[in-house]
Amino acid sequence: MWGLPTVGVRREHADPADARRMLSAVDQAGYAYRCRAVADALAAGYRPYVERVLAGRGLDAGAVEDAVHSGARMLAASLATWSGLPALRQRATPMELFREALAPPTNALLALGVAPAPRDQPSMRTVPGDLFDLAPASAQDLGDDVWRAMVAWGIARAEAVAGVVPAPPGVPAGHRVALVSTDLMDRSKVAAAAEAAGIELAVWRNPGSVAAGLGSSPPTVALVDVTHATALEIIALLAGAGVRVVAYGPHVDTAALDAASQAGATEVLPRSRCFARLTDLLIPPT
Repeated sequence: MWGLPTVGVRREHADPADARRMLSAVDQAGYAYRCRAVADALAAGYRPYVERVLAGRGLDAGAVEDAVHSGARMLAASLATWSGLPALRQRATPMELFREALAPPTNALLALGVAPAPRDQPSMRTVPGDLFDLAPASAQDLGDDVWRAMVAWGIARAEAVAGVVPAPPGVPAGHRVALVSTDLMDRSKVAAAAEAAGIELAVWRNPGSVAAGLGSSPPTVALVDVTHATALEIIALLAGAGVRVVAYGPHVDTAALDAASQAGATEVLPRSRCFARLTDLLIPPT
């Protein structure tokens, strides 16, 4: 999944009721417009993208044409429902809906006896059902039109959410959190917790994006999945910049957790304990 847009941008609010009233009709209309733009761009890009990827895999798109049509219809329907919801009721991102709509061509390829594509462990964890490696890694894989629409939607969503989510006591101005993980479930949980707390969140996928983020909007706290391929390099980079680093991973992978501590992580936790304490970890200690 491309780097998720910054979410949960914090504003000062008197209370939740006042915050909701502060969200103007113009803001709501602007967000709805961006949702429709994303929906249109993704719907238009679905078939060309699938055909291009299949051709790149040496597969005949014509053999699964009905399935591609079915996936396109599935995507259009799910996006139509999604785009009609207010920001806080949208429980999936547009890219997640796009990936779900790849199920029909995936099932068709399986029925034809096509051998699944070789995939690395991070990819299998992130999109386990993507047997033929059809899912785009980011919105940029779908072309400039989709990428621009996604960026604009992300900015509009941050503004919409900021207008209705009050910041909790104890969250200082300028506090930001970063997450380094390729796991969609982890990213969804952290994004939801940050959104609920009114905390700005950035999701980074590699050392390059971490370095760029540190140069522009350094976080106060960073959560790093130790199963990430470059976790130790990223932890060292963040710790060297003075960021409080919480490393987490499978409780059985003691070697990786120990290595994270040696690399400079402030706190190292098994995954279950990390997510049990997630809200507390996102808010800096006083």
